[in-house]
Amino acid sequence: MKTLSEIADIIGESSIAAKYREAGKTAQEAYISLFMREDSLRTNRQAKLVRPIALGLLDDTPDLRKKAQDSLEKAVGAFDYRVGTGFLSTPFLLKALSDAGKPHVAYKVLLNEKKPGWLYEVLQDSTTVWEYWEGKDENGKGSFNHYSPGAVCEWLFNTTCGIIPAGDRFFEISPIPGDMFTEAKAVYKSLYGEVRSAWKKENGKLIYTISIPSNCAAVINIQGQASTKVKAGLYRYILDK
Repeated sequence: MKTLSEIADIIGESSIAAKYREAGKTAQEAYISLFMREDSLRTNRQAKLVRPIALGLLDDTPDLRKKAQDSLEKAVGAFDYRVGTGFLSTPFLLKALSDAGKPHVAYKVLLNEKKPGWLYEVLQDSTTVWEYWEGKDENGKGSFNHYSPGAVCEWLFNTTCGIIPAGDRFFEISPIPGDMFTEAKAVYKSLYGEVRSAWKKENGKLIYTISIPSNCAAVINIQGQASTKVKAGLYRYILDK
């Protein structure tokens, strides 16, 4: 409903936009009333907490959103930092944690070698991401190259390396290095050219290298530094770890 209201505003249908906004607000309030009561937040079901956080259902209730984020951290810890979400919520899990200011928890889940988890598949000699964490279901069926768990790649782009398309010829670069990683790099092949973001730890320093293509601009957010708006070019930052 919120998306439809934005579309209606753009095409000049203000009365329809108002109708959709009201419907969206009512749906949001109903969801919170039914599924986000105080007792509902005391749960170890990761998906139940990930969905409202990731889909913005709690954005208008910051106190409730914070409680849901803290509950999600506890739920992930209770499951030994393994993936406890299903097909529709797994793509949101790491982003929900890092957006909550808990990237260290997201990295612990990412690098967990136990099942269910991405590195478990790697240790089983997988070169793709499976539909089922076990490889096959009870009937011996299952895809060995599947989107939902594979959506973790989006988080590696927009959080680990921090490449985020943020408008026409405009990008946000907000990398968040992981404590267990020594380096990371990503290349986004945009319509206007390649956007590159890389970082590495070397001799007690954290070195960032960022490239913005011609006729584009970006805002660069390096942890501990002021945001900087830049034009096309190559940028390097060297900071103490």
